[in-house]
Amino acid sequence: MRLFALAPLAVLCLPAAAGADAEECSLSWSIAAAQFAPLAEHLPVAETAEDGRCLVQGLAVQSSQYLAAEVERISWAGAGLGRLAAGLPPETLDMTFEGLRFVPVIPGDPVTAYLLREQARGRKGISGGVRYRLTGDSLLLDRAWIDYPGDNEIAVSGQLSGVDASSLAKLQMSAGTAAMSRLDLRIASHGMFEDVALLPIGNALLSQDTPVEEQVQALKLEADRFVSQLPESLYTEGSIAALQQMISTMPHPSGTLEVSVVSAEGLGVARFMPFAMAMDAAGTIPDSEDFLALLKDVSITVRWTEAP
Repeated sequence: MRLFALAPLAVLCLPAAAGADAEECSLSWSIAAAQFAPLAEHLPVAETAEDGRCLVQGLAVQSSQYLAAEVERISWAGAGLGRLAAGLPPETLDMTFEGLRFVPVIPGDPVTAYLLREQARGRKGISGGVRYRLTGDSLLLDRAWIDYPGDNEIAVSGQLSGVDASSLAKLQMSAGTAAMSRLDLRIASHGMFEDVALLPIGNALLSQDTPVEEQVQALKLEADRFVSQLPESLYTEGSIAALQQMISTMPHPSGTLEVSVVSAEGLGVARFMPFAMAMDAAGTIPDSEDFLALLKDVSITVRWTEAP
């Protein structure tokens, strides 16, 4: 959840073109800097690296009263900078960041604040990025990823069709016509689940009234039953068993989860609108058979590879 503190990095989806000069880099960085400004005492200046990419080094923002975020390096390149004047995204984007760390802030205790800050700086930071292309009426997400220290990674790629970015009005209308034809997700966890997800999930699901171990086992059984009832027509052979195998390793899932969703007709708002409109005033959902009929062309493949 702490990664949302750096949500303004998404503004760098408005990059300078490859081989950008200093003016172009400054322009694209100023768009992101406007988002960071309220959170930072000072902002670094954008420059042009030797490889022609725009570069910012040493960004630090106060993401909350007790937490700061530091990024060693952000670089970006792309094509279509001139489209910014019309409020449109560029045709391509390649943005990466390195050395992201979250540093505790201790008001009124400079000694502890210093020690915790230097301790955090001694650890390997988080890196990641995003790379996409607009081609024809499709948005191709080549890769968006976050690398955590210790051989941990979250990566996603996919394709959206029905995206018309030729004008701002048509781009806004694409929210109703866009459809996902492919989505690939890969999560490699070797301690990442425990560091990132265990506390929020545990606090949301566990109570103080029953022995914790008993609750965990009950939740795993409930999750296993739920997965066993998933419609087999949507999943390729072995996918449901892979999910069950991963559930059995909780709360220490060490391995790689891969999920691939393919739809020949595409999954989007327009496709599900008739189903949503069929709900009555009380919110009653139509028969599940009707819902599955909407997904007749969808195939979901799940693979779980447990770490040795």
